[in-house]
Amino acid sequence: MQNKNSGKKPINKIVVCGCSFSRPGQSGVDKVWSHYLEDILKIPVINLTWESGGSNSEIARQLTEYTYTNPIDTTMFIVQWTTPDRIEFCHNDHTWYQIRQTDSKNGEPLPQDVELMLEQLRQGQAYTYSDSTYFWQFLQTLLAFDNIMKINDCQYLQAYCFGSLMQDFLFGRKKLYFDPKIVYKILNTTNWLFDDVLKSDLNNMKFPTVSDDDSHFNSHGHQQLAKTFSTYIKHKGWL
Repeated sequence: MQNKNSGKKPINKIVVCGCSFSRPGQSGVDKVWSHYLEDILKIPVINLTWESGGSNSEIARQLTEYTYTNPIDTTMFIVQWTTPDRIEFCHNDHTWYQIRQTDSKNGEPLPQDVELMLEQLRQGQAYTYSDSTYFWQFLQTLLAFDNIMKINDCQYLQAYCFGSLMQDFLFGRKKLYFDPKIVYKILNTTNWLFDDVLKSDLNNMKFPTVSDDDSHFNSHGHQQLAKTFSTYIKHKGWL
């Protein structure tokens, strides 16, 4: 049976990846929106998020690696982009590290030489910080991932949690190198939640948070986010 809206097969699995706003265990919340989404839709939802402080490059890389190591003809992807200034590098050409990383994936402390390099990267970033630089890198990552989804003919949607940068730029409250009208037009050719980049800012949806000092969603907030995603997916007729 084909999807009534797209001519594609209905999805029977969802793969997601994001930053701390999608990580199980963040701020003591073990069941996050991906778990609730699985409960609502009754299909497997695989969450690749394993750390806080991950970069958009890491998010796109992990999802891309999934596409060429797994069958994906009936798989949908949800991307939760994070703040654009986070970067990663491949140490000794085989192990990736994030600039804000604090421990290894297995929970072990980072090697001392890696900790030293990360500290030097953070110092260099402090001296050279530029929103335009990181925004440009984000645009490249976003468009590259959109192309990968199109090549594989996959359904996907994306949202973001990185403060007010996108809103400030597109509404003219922050001046970057880029023309906001052109950027808005380009971004909206990719698959955003509610089909509009400005409506995909999860921080602006006022989901309940852990506390006034911790902007991560609490259990109720994760439930609301899962309902938001499920409503959109059902509306698109992807199941």
